[in-house]
Amino acid sequence: MAENLVEIKYDKKKLRQVSKTLRKFPNTIPKVMARAINNTAGPAKTQISKGIRKEINISAKEAGKGIRLFKANYSKWSATITLVGNKIPLFRFGAKGPSEKAKNPRGG
Repeated sequence: MAENLVEIKYDKKKLRQVSKTLRKFPNTIPKVMARAINNTAGPAKTQISKGIRKEINISAKEAGKGIRLFKANYSKWSATITLVGNKIPLFRFGAKGPSEKAKNPRGG
């Protein structure tokens, strides 16, 4: 099962103050919360990609293929970033083909 690596905490007292201020607009809070969560999750995805690229010599495009972001919405106030285990061909790491000597390793 997946483990939450990033958790966003908020001050309930301040949220109540904001809620009280925005009562004039009843549909505003879910929209604001979803946007705030998504504005945090987007850069988090970028940081994950940079961390992967720091460890493995692949392009940002290649690293990004394996990272999925499920955004928060009006009714679901959470965003999820998942890593998908796609296979990456060796040439993406800068590997070359076999050398001339290694073409027939059995000596035949």
